Order: sequence, then C-alpha cells, then structure tokens
Amino acid sequence: MSAGWSPKMYQDLFAPYIKKQVELIHEHGAICNFYDDGKLMPVANILKNCGIDVLETLTPPAMGDTDLEKLKKKIGDKVCLKGYIDLWYVIYEGTPESIEKEVKKP
Repeated sequence: MSAGWSPKMYQDLFAPYIKKQVELIHEHGAICNFYDDGKLMPVANILKNCGIDVLETLTPPAMGDTDLEKLKKKIGDKVCLKGYIDLWYVIYEGTPESIEKEVKKP
C-alpha cells in the first residue's frame, strides 16, 4: 500500500482508517498484523502511531526499501517486525536449501 504515496498523503488518506481498524481489532482482544509489501520506511512512524502490533513484510532492497536496523530504531519495541525475506528471488526462485540459508541469516 505504501508504494507511490507521500508520507503526507499516507497520513491524511490512510492513517485515520488504519487507526480505526486497529482500535476495532484491539477492542476484540486481537493483535493487528499489518501487511504492507511496499516501500514502507517513509511511513513506518505513521503505522507505529496507528497502534499496529505486527508489521510485515519488510521487503528488502531492491524491490523494497527496508533497512532493518534503521526500521527497528524508528519503530521501537512496541511493534513486532515480521519478514525481510526477498519473496521473489529467495522464495519463488529459490531452492529449499537457499531458503533455509536465507532464513537463518543473523
């Protein structure tokens, strides 16, 4: 969702609705797992402020823009980060051995 939208547009157009969804999810005792497989670094703080619990897919370069170290500093300890696997080159085109090697990287 984040690809192609400026942070201001994302804040103005999407954040109010994301926040309402998160509040509804939390009212029912559930965890909000927010899926965004785009370039999310510019909007990470917006998503954090919406109250999400889990953020995925954390698409690495070249398809995405996620820098895990910078993202963790930006988003803090309140949001679980899930993903950071290149879905195309690792998962779709990979072998079981190359996938296992990738997911075990520190």
